[in-house]
Amino acid sequence: MKNIVILSLLLFIASTACQDPITKLEIELIPNTNEDGLTKSFDVRFINRGNTRIGIIRPMDGSYYNLIYPNYNVVIIDSLGNEVEKIGRCGNYGTPFSGTSYPKDYYFEIKPKRTLERPLSIDHLKMEDQKEYSIKLEYINVNDDPIIENIWTGEVTTPFQKFRFKDYKM
Repeated sequence: MKNIVILSLLLFIASTACQDPITKLEIELIPNTNEDGLTKSFDVRFINRGNTRIGIIRPMDGSYYNLIYPNYNVVIIDSLGNEVEKIGRCGNYGTPFSGTSYPKDYYFEIKPKRTLERPLSIDHLKMEDQKEYSIKLEYINVNDDPIIENIWTGEVTTPFQKFRFKDYKM
């Protein structure tokens, strides 16, 4: 019995030690908050917990609407528990934005045990000034792009966090 327990423990340790380090990605949302505690924008922090570099694809035209991978699915819930509506958009998606080229302008690399922050758009969501909301981000990429090495694939999600919205356009 003791041998079975030791063997099971060794197999568990070996299986976790052999996990693909490319899959060890975490994300965090960093609010850009003014002195009144009001938030207009967020940055997303990508954290590479693995032992090899990983490639992340920036949002493409349609990524915020889950029309194309990678998805940058921003979920915002109001104080009543309702999901905030996304603002409508044209039906075209999937091509690089004007004046950019793929993959050069859409790829960034994170070295092992490093982090990298990028702006996250929330301009496509209908929110009211000074109201409290909860936000989370789901980053989903199922496409292993053959053009770029070490593209991270999978799904990673932040926990919900509360913020008070400030529309600085007013």
